[in-house]
Amino acid sequence: MSEPGVSSSPFRPTAVACLLLWFLVSGGCDAGAQDDAKAGSLNILITDAPSEEFQAVHFTLTEIALIGEGPDPVVVFSGRETFDLLALRDVSELFSMTETVPSGRYRQLRLTLADRGIELFDTDDSQPQALHYPDLPQNNTLTVGLQPALLIRGGESHVLQIDFDLDRSIQWSDSGRPAFRPIIAVQPIKELLDGRLTRLQGHVEEIDIERQTLSLCRLRRPLAWLSNQKTHGPHPNSADHRIESISVHSRDSLDELAIEQKVDPQHPWRRCIEVSLSAHASVFDSDGSPILLEEIEEESPAVVVGRVRPSKRGALTMFGTFIGMGQLTAFPQRRGWVVSDLTLGDDFLMEPIAERNDLVIQLFPSTQLFERSGWPVSPEAIRPGVRASVTGVVFTSPDQMAVMTAALLVIDFEHPDQKPLEGKIVLPHAGDQIDECPLALDFDGFRTGMTIETQARIIRIHPIEGITQPITVADLDPSERVEIYGQPGDTAEACYRAESIIAFPTPSENTDRMLQP
Repeated sequence: MSEPGVSSSPFRPTAVACLLLWFLVSGGCDAGAQDDAKAGSLNILITDAPSEEFQAVHFTLTEIALIGEGPDPVVVFSGRETFDLLALRDVSELFSMTETVPSGRYRQLRLTLADRGIELFDTDDSQPQALHYPDLPQNNTLTVGLQPALLIRGGESHVLQIDFDLDRSIQWSDSGRPAFRPIIAVQPIKELLDGRLTRLQGHVEEIDIERQTLSLCRLRRPLAWLSNQKTHGPHPNSADHRIESISVHSRDSLDELAIEQKVDPQHPWRRCIEVSLSAHASVFDSDGSPILLEEIEEESPAVVVGRVRPSKRGALTMFGTFIGMGQLTAFPQRRGWVVSDLTLGDDFLMEPIAERNDLVIQLFPSTQLFERSGWPVSPEAIRPGVRASVTGVVFTSPDQMAVMTAALLVIDFEHPDQKPLEGKIVLPHAGDQIDECPLALDFDGFRTGMTIETQARIIRIHPIEGITQPITVADLDPSERVEIYGQPGDTAEACYRAESIIAFPTPSENTDRMLQP
């Protein structure tokens, strides 16, 4: 579940202004939408919150469906696709693309997992590969309410971001058996500043230095592409249709076979996506050194990180902030804790997770700095005790400390081992406010005053049925148990600042009430 933006984080005003300016001049109000068309396209992004408890988490989906006003769900993915959720901690990636979603309003998204569809790999040194299979909800399904409802318009492109909060979703019993409760957020991406940073891979073409744009073509297929191909076969008249035998090829060789032509009449927007670059966008070569846009050779492979936005013309556009030349493997990631202040030489020490030796992180003037929500931050955000994820190139030597040149750095201000406050909400109308705090949490007779952050997420989940529903403060029931994540006030008398509230209905509550729009 995406954490709320941290108001104390030092933003880069110039970068934020550039984001807004680009949106205004790049067709924020596309005209000519084909409202009378019968179907639209839907792109699904997947991301995850950080977790230090596991080495990897393999997630196997067999179906994603939209539930709307019609009698039957609309399936937007079916097959069997396994991916590592923990590889998506800092950015989102495309999971599936569907071009034929009927127009209409959809109020639920349903995910179906395979049997034993979640595999947990421990980070414990004594059992580095120990497997755990959490108990899943009924019928292996996870149902997430969409609030407001998702409106699909014919002829237009739409984007949904599915954000798993894996660390809080896994619960351990006293006997040591894990269970999965679906703490999931689904966010429609409509504007440029919505959602998390997105990572796309492809080949650079049509570089325009004056306009600061390029085309990222021959995109690496979304996570679910291979399953779709195996289950349904290729779309007629598409480049995919020329592939004679899918089963004998690896994913990489399939990509090479499928990209022979640059324009695919069935998927033109899948083949290329227009990328506009900010004035502060950075370009790094595969050796970790900064380069200029003019130095990029067309047809070169590249990784682009930025924000995607749907278009009423049925295409996706991207605002790019980081370009790494080469394949994704050319830019490894290291995650860990900042253990020193930033020096005048723009470097600091990081204690990598699951590694013994500290790492020197070297920044450049063009290094991109963000927090996990996708907002830019200034170098002042780098301070001991915060968690960081660095994308770059590592240099080692026998007699010196390893150095990593940072192309992209993502700061996470939330501690993964944060324990929630647990109890029952005392609602304002009960006349039990504490001082100036609008809410109170009652835990065995002890009450803590709370205030709710502006961007706080409030959800109600039913673990057995696998139902997650966004709600408001007014929907909270004093009889239900809640878990609250946030930060203490600045003083002992100040209100606890709630950033996430997870409510659990009483066992007798009818789950149908939870899914009312």
